[in-house]
Amino acid sequence: DIDGGAAGQAAGGGGSARRRSQRSRPAPTSEDMSVTDVLALDCEMVGAGASTLDSRLASVCIVNTSCNQVYFSYCLPPVPITDYRTPYSGITESKLRGAPAYEQVQREVSELLHGRVVGGHDLINDFRALGFSHPKRLVRDTARDLPRFFCRGSNRPRKLRRLTWEFLGLVIQDGEHSPCEDAQAAMLLYLRFRRLFEQAAATKGALGAGLGSGGSTGAGRERDVTGTCPGRGSTGAQRVEQLAEEASEAAGAGAAARDESSRREGEGRAVTAAGSAASAPAVAAAAASLSRRRRGQCGEQPN
Repeated sequence: DIDGGAAGQAAGGGGSARRRSQRSRPAPTSEDMSVTDVLALDCEMVGAGASTLDSRLASVCIVNTSCNQVYFSYCLPPVPITDYRTPYSGITESKLRGAPAYEQVQREVSELLHGRVVGGHDLINDFRALGFSHPKRLVRDTARDLPRFFCRGSNRPRKLRRLTWEFLGLVIQDGEHSPCEDAQAAMLLYLRFRRLFEQAAATKGALGAGLGSGGSTGAGRERDVTGTCPGRGSTGAQRVEQLAEEASEAAGAGAAARDESSRREGEGRAVTAAGSAASAPAVAAAAASLSRRRRGQCGEQPN
């Protein structure tokens, strides 16, 4: 448990802090500098507005599957900054002096990410700061997907620092946050569990198809992409594969149910039409009888 370890290190004083700083950190795995089909993104924000709670983009880093930086830029927000959040963001006034305008950074990042799988941690905040969205089928979020793989019964996001230490044995965020280091950590987590991420993405697509075709049972199953932690039993891989098969079956069952429903509706329409035709003479006779009775009540003689 990283929280317990951190507490012990804090109690140990300066020596523990030095040992912690010497631990391995995320780093490039090769010299490949290409823009790969999968990228990882991280942004740092500053505060704006009187309450300083309005988060605005201040820096963004994108790394490739070798954890090499393929894009980095500071960004000058379009509104006055009221809190640089330096202890957490690492952003200072001097770093933003002469930085590109928000619209330029937004355009460059959008063009770079277009059509690519994007990994990151709690990406909803990053895309909100960037001011654009990304197709869900191309998003791999370590904050929201990993807990579903390994923490049964909980979809609550977990901190990147903890996940990086727990699954990779690497240290990040022991000082100012670095967007590139955080992006590297997210990429390494994705690569470590790439098969699970991609199976989960395929499962979501299959579940969506099942729901759209009448397979309503898929709604609960999507939340059950769970397993146990690596090294403590089986991983979630088999469960994810099982869910994909169930979703495919649900989609097929939904299509069959639609066909059966259409067949029954057609039979019902035919029976109704036949019944209507058969009952027409009886209806006419009843109407004639009623007319005769009414004429009799008015003193008229039937013909």
